[in-house]
Formats: sequence, C-alpha cells, structure tokens
Amino acid sequence: ITFKDFYNMYISDHKANLSPNSLVGYNYAFNSVKDLHKLEMAKIKKIDMQRIFDNLKLSANSKNTLLARIKCMFNSAINEYEIINKNPCISVKLEKTKTKEKRALTQDELKDLLSKLKTNKTIRAYITSVLASKCGLRLGEILGLTWDKIDFKNREITIDKQWNILDKKNNIYGFKKLKTNNSYRTIPVSASVIEILKEYKNNYPISITGRLINIKSSNSYSNVLIKIYRRMGYDISVHEL
Repeated sequence: ITFKDFYNMYISDHKANLSPNSLVGYNYAFNSVKDLHKLEMAKIKKIDMQRIFDNLKLSANSKNTLLARIKCMFNSAINEYEIINKNPCISVKLEKTKTKEKRALTQDELKDLLSKLKTNKTIRAYITSVLASKCGLRLGEILGLTWDKIDFKNREITIDKQWNILDKKNNIYGFKKLKTNNSYRTIPVSASVIEILKEYKNNYPISITGRLINIKSSNSYSNVLIKIYRRMGYDISVHEL
C-alpha cells in the first residue's frame, strides 16, 4: 500500500472524529510531502523523511506541525492498521521552534487593563476579558456562551458548547460540541462578575442567537483582541488571560 492510498484510507476512517480545522491540517500535511505519495509504506525510511523535511521551504513551526501530523498517521499504521512495524518519523531532526514567552498579568495589571476596556467602543472586548480572566473560559467557550446558561441567582455559568468553524471552505461558523468531556462544566462566579454581566445585559442589545458576544469568527476576533490589548499597553493574547 502506498502512502497516498494509506492517507485516503486513514482520512476516510477518521474524518467523522476530526474537526474541519484538523481535516484541513492533515490535507495540508499530505500535500506538503508529495515525494512520499507513491512510496510503499513499508519501504519508507527515516532518511526519506529527513530529506523531505530538510527540503521543505517552511518555517520551523510549520515543519514541526506537519511532522506531528504525519507521525500520528504512521503511528496509526502501526497500532491500528498493523501494516508497518516502525515509525520513520521517529528521530527526524528539525530546527527548534521560536516561541514567544507568555506570562500572566498581575492583579494590578489586570485591573488596569479591564478599566481601560470598559468603554462603549470596546465593551465586547471588556466582557470577553472578564470571562477569560475571572472565569477561566476559552475564547470559543466565551463566543458560544448564551444568556440562558448564566444562573444569576445561584451565581453559576454552565459551559456546554463552543462557537467555532463548521465549514472552513464556505466560512460557516456555529455552535459545536466542546473538545473533551471534561470541558463540560458548571463554574461558580463571583458576585462582582455577576453584576458586570447584569449591567451588560441591561444596557446592550441581546443577539437573536442569545449569545453574549455576537461575533462570527473566533479566529479573526482573537487577532482583533491582540490589537486592542496592544493599544492598551499589553502585548498579550486572550489565551493568556
């Protein structure tokens, strides 16, 4: 069986459990290693993989992401399909990725950031930042949060869905299941956060979808937030909150 035939089989068997973003990622990885396509799985060696990755005109981060996906497929070929005995991706050497050091804001910095964000112009960024920093919600969970999941009386928020891409080709977003079973949870919320949410609900229009933050794209919103935070003097992303 060639690598191309194996890839088609692998995707066919696993696409039901892969998100649209993951499918795009695997397809990109497959198309990036065209020299592998016609090779038989059992005859692909580490040296083949090393040469392919040495010749890829991509950043270190992109190469590492591609290698991780291809390694995953070869692991499946070993453990699930039992068509090879060894993973040729093991020990392939890539240049180290350059990562930006992340840090949490201090209490004083967070207080300063939130006070700067609390304006009509940046109210959605303010509410997003409150939910991220005070409740530990991920961006997809914040965008998927609806008013009926906020229990004002008992001061609790129930997380049971997220907002994410449904169809990348047609750029369609919507409600999706959460990533893991542990992501489904009910969070106790402080009285101060409840008051912030009440004020927001009473003073700003409610979306027809019932969402607190009615924004279409989680990816573009993440970039917008980075720009807003930088204007406020903080070189962070929402994930760091």
